[in-house]
Amino acid sequence: MIYHDFSPTARQVIDATLGEVTRRYGDGVKPGSLASYPYHNLNHALSVMEGAIELSIHLNLSRAAIELAAMSGAAHDVIREHIDNVTPEQASAVWLGDTMRTYGYSDADISVTTAAILATTASLNEHGVLISQVHDIDRETESGKVALSVASADLRALYIANGPHAAHDYFRELRGLSGAEIPTSLDGLHEYQEGEVALT
Repeated sequence: MIYHDFSPTARQVIDATLGEVTRRYGDGVKPGSLASYPYHNLNHALSVMEGAIELSIHLNLSRAAIELAAMSGAAHDVIREHIDNVTPEQASAVWLGDTMRTYGYSDADISVTTAAILATTASLNEHGVLISQVHDIDRETESGKVALSVASADLRALYIANGPHAAHDYFRELRGLSGAEIPTSLDGLHEYQEGEVALT
């Protein structure tokens, strides 16, 4: 099952989500209206969505669960800007829930996507290296497998064929750079790279 096999409603939610990510943060070439992130942009949303679909299929999830995984992957970073007392993952989960309600999805479906997006919440060390994802996942339930697919796809984005380039973009973003800006200092780059290699 691939995107064009999804229900029309799921495709509408995904299209709205990817449009919002592009509008906010750009597509990797054109800047967004709020920021031009080197890493958290349309390319990352597509990578995580596609990875979540692939992993969900591998786990033999239902069509509905695969669609929820795709929506969660696309939306997991739709809100990146700072909001007091709310993580970007929490804000992204609320945004997706509101969008899904507009298209008639149930609270049960929204709870699955919320858990999946919250499962991507990362704990970083002082060098910006991801050391863990902070939410426990019940791997025995279908909703837990949706969350596992999305969280794993989010991590996987740094370790696929273009992973080294993506990791460099992520390092630049952690340093507060946007677009094609080049860091004035490479302080912390070596430690960041060693940490990324250790994760593999």
